[in-house]
Amino acid sequence: MSIIDIANVTRNSLLNYQSALDATSRNIANVNTQGYKRRRVDLTRYSMGFSRINGGLTIQNVIRMRQRFVEDQLYMENERMGQYNMDEQILSRVETVIGGTEENSLTDLFNEFWNGWEDLANNPESQSQRTILRNRGVAIANRFKRIHGDMKELKSQIRDEVSDTLREINQDLTQLADLNKSIAMNPDNDLLDQRDIVLEKLSELMEVDITEKDNGTVTISTKGQILVSQNSAYTLESQVETSTDGYTQIKIYRSTGNRYLDIESGKLGSQLVNHNDRINDYLADLNQLATSFTSMVNSVHESGYDLDGNTGIPFFKTGITGAGDIEVSSQILDDPSKIASASAAGDPGNGAIAKAIADLRENNSMPGSVTLGEFYSILVGQVGQDVQNATFLKTNQTKVIQSLRNQMESTSGVSIDEEMTNLIQFEQGYQAAAKMVNAVSDFAKTILNMV
Repeated sequence: MSIIDIANVTRNSLLNYQSALDATSRNIANVNTQGYKRRRVDLTRYSMGFSRINGGLTIQNVIRMRQRFVEDQLYMENERMGQYNMDEQILSRVETVIGGTEENSLTDLFNEFWNGWEDLANNPESQSQRTILRNRGVAIANRFKRIHGDMKELKSQIRDEVSDTLREINQDLTQLADLNKSIAMNPDNDLLDQRDIVLEKLSELMEVDITEKDNGTVTISTKGQILVSQNSAYTLESQVETSTDGYTQIKIYRSTGNRYLDIESGKLGSQLVNHNDRINDYLADLNQLATSFTSMVNSVHESGYDLDGNTGIPFFKTGITGAGDIEVSSQILDDPSKIASASAAGDPGNGAIAKAIADLRENNSMPGSVTLGEFYSILVGQVGQDVQNATFLKTNQTKVIQSLRNQMESTSGVSIDEEMTNLIQFEQGYQAAAKMVNAVSDFAKTILNMV
């Protein structure tokens, strides 16, 4: 091996150890940096010239340490995590609205209403008892309207939250397109780290299919529709529509081509499913309860007679469409004496109608052969069960996510102890290479002086 070959080998060793030191120092400096993946200098043996003399090692690449399969699993599980987390948040709000935690819940008001009719049946000529009944009718109507109004307000809040989520998604899609452009020009490891951070965030917001190309760029699609391709991003937009049963629904479209996207998972999917389906189902049950309740009471009340012998007067306003417009009839509001208690005219001591209305609490003509009170309890119980299911799924999914992160950390994470060991090893190698450089330099000078 000539002096020139020795000098080249020595120079390469110095550069190799310098690169290894740089990578190790970068790892240590980024130990707490979000999304940073550990760098490793990949060295390979090389031969010099036609003689194939062993030239030592040379740098082949600086590798980002990652587990591609685990990353793909994390993105998929992130969709579920975003969905379950948002399910729990929204359903907990529904539970507060429908179940109620304050006094005078709908269950309490039902019981007071039926008890009022029992009291009137026992004292059918009492004017004060009629006033109490009117007030209890107003209270139960107001509670129905409040629950209905709060549910509608919750839907309005979710629509605003969907707009916020879409804004985040569109920002992420645009950022990925920009990163694709930069990575295609220069596949820098820092850019790839940034890309993975955005992908992880996006996967929690909505269901996405991610295809990574050899040059590091990614193609993003959902439901078969391209959202990011090379340096182009196709944003999403929402439209509020009214279904055939009168409930508002949010539809998501890809802005280019106005393609409808049936998003069902991720944070956005949860918001859509709860707004379009679950809350509408809860509202439908609440409306059915309100219309059945008023219809049952009115049917009996209109057949009875008040203290003046009047009949055919409804207790609640007729023709209501649901919980949102339930009211005590104007006749009863203006004059509680028109509340009927007797089954025949001219018989003020007859409380048969009041007793018949009180007995409606045991009427099991609601779907499932249950009473009005049981129907409401089932609704409240269903919401509570939905909250418990969401919490259970979220808790389990948290463990799944943590397990995947631990697997990623075992490969991509920075271990200070390991890096410090490498740092000492590379420093010693660098010092040895530096001494070799000095030795070759001195040897070359000696040879030159001999000429």
